[in-house]
Amino acid sequence: MEQKAFKLDELSKIDGDAAGAPGALIIPTEAVFDLYQPIDPPTFCKVGNHNMVIFGQTGAFGHLLVDLATGHVVEQIRNDPEVALVNTSLAAFTECLKVFINKLPLGELEDEDEEEERNAQVAREIENALRRIDPKAYTEDSFWYEARWGVAIGDFTC
Repeated sequence: MEQKAFKLDELSKIDGDAAGAPGALIIPTEAVFDLYQPIDPPTFCKVGNHNMVIFGQTGAFGHLLVDLATGHVVEQIRNDPEVALVNTSLAAFTECLKVFINKLPLGELEDEDEEEERNAQVAREIENALRRIDPKAYTEDSFWYEARWGVAIGDFTC
């Protein structure tokens, strides 16, 4: 299968104090379904005692941030003070997004059973790839677990 191109950009200017950023922050610049929509410009914020950069949105209410101390990508729903791990690095996040853009969307099939079987197979393939890329990030009820479940139930079928 041919790999689709995916544009990345280095964050060179962040609104606010980004002192302590772990090297260059390279973020995807293209939307990937409802999983990821880039925010322009990315902005500095604090969540609790953590310096973060909001660089994307997910779904209707989620923001994707990078923790400047750890380099972890986390999800914050609305302005909840709690965040959940998405990936252990921006590089892993980008690789996981690439898995989705190279496997999806899935076309509709006339046979409903065949479509369900195909969706389940693609979801398993995605899960295996995600586990290889960032095993610490793929746990039950995690961001990628829920995204993989969406593939299985046909959310990415057009």
